[in-house]
Amino acid sequence: MSQGLSFPAFLQPLAGAYPFGITSTEGKRLDAVVRYAADGANLDDGFDPIARLAAHLFDAPIGLCTLVERDAIRVIGNFGLGGVRELERVPGFCASAVGQHVPYIIERADQDSRTLAHALVTGPENIRFYASVQLRGRTGVNLGTLCVMDRMSRHADPQALELLATLAALAVDRLDARSASGAATASAREEMKGGCDLLTGLPDRHAFEDELEHLRDQALTLNPQGAIVAIDIEGLTLVNERRGRDAGDRLLRATGDALRGAFEQDEQVFRTGPSEFAVLTGSAWAGDFGRHKGRVDAAMHTVRLVGFHEAYARVGVASLDEGETPRTSFRLADWRMYAEKLDRR
Repeated sequence: MSQGLSFPAFLQPLAGAYPFGITSTEGKRLDAVVRYAADGANLDDGFDPIARLAAHLFDAPIGLCTLVERDAIRVIGNFGLGGVRELERVPGFCASAVGQHVPYIIERADQDSRTLAHALVTGPENIRFYASVQLRGRTGVNLGTLCVMDRMSRHADPQALELLATLAALAVDRLDARSASGAATASAREEMKGGCDLLTGLPDRHAFEDELEHLRDQALTLNPQGAIVAIDIEGLTLVNERRGRDAGDRLLRATGDALRGAFEQDEQVFRTGPSEFAVLTGSAWAGDFGRHKGRVDAAMHTVRLVGFHEAYARVGVASLDEGETPRTSFRLADWRMYAEKLDRR
C-alpha cells in the first residue's frame, strides 16, 4: 500500500465553508461534470466498491462517491446510506466541500454553523462526523467528492485522509476511463443490445446480468459452483488520448480476444462496461485467485505484445458461494479488484 505520501497543505484544518453559489469558476466546473456524466454511461454502476473502501478506511458506517451537479448531488457510489442515488444540493457537506482544494472535515456537525441545520444532521441519519476529499478531474476542476460519514463525533485520522486521497484518485481514473471510452465507442455502445457487444464479439452486460439471474434461479434447487472474475483494464484512457479512439477500440478487441483464449471454452467471458470485463468460471478452480490472476495476466501480456504496452489489468475474484446471491458475489469480486488497485498505489 502507498506509504509516506506528503500533502503539506492537505492536512491543515479548514477555516470555513466555500461560499455557496454559481460563480464563473463554478460554471466551468459544472460544464466538466456534464461532460463526464454524458460520456460515462451508467455511472451509477461500479463506484459502490470505492465508497465501501472509503468507509473501511475510517471504520465508518457510510461512504459516498458523488458528482456535485447544478441542482443536486448525484451519488454514484453508495455504502451504508440505503439506496440513495441523489441528495439535495445545499451547503454544509458535499456542496461546500467541492469548492475546496483541501480535505473538508466536520467533527461535530450538530454544533458546526455550516451543518447544524442540514437534513442529514437533524434527520434520522443523525450525522455527526464528515470527512471528504475532492474528485479532481484531468482539467483541474473538482467534479465531486469521496466522503465518509459517521453518527458519532470524532477526529479525522491523518493517515486515513492520505489514503482517502489515493482512493479518490482511483475514482477519478475510473471516471476518466468511462468518459474516454464512452466517447470513443459511442456507436459501439448503441449496438450493445440483444446480449452481444459488437465491438469485441463478447456477450455484454445484459447477458452477464441474465446469467447471474439464471445462476440465482439454479441455486433454489442446486448449489452452483464456480467463481466470478472481475477485470478492469488500465491504460485505455492513455491509448485514446495518445493514439486516438480507433486505437482504443483495437485495444478492447485485442483484450476480448486474449481473454477468450486464456480461459476454457466452458468459462464465459463478458464485456461488462467501457473498460470492464468479467468471467464466470467452473468449479474446479473456484477459489484459486492466483490461477485466475495468472490467466488474466497472460492475456494482457498478449495484448502488450500486439502493441498496447500501456495496458494492464486489475483483478478481483469471488466464489459463487461467498455471497448470498451471484450478484452479491460479483460485487465482492469488484470490491476486491478495487482493494488490489488501492494496495498497489
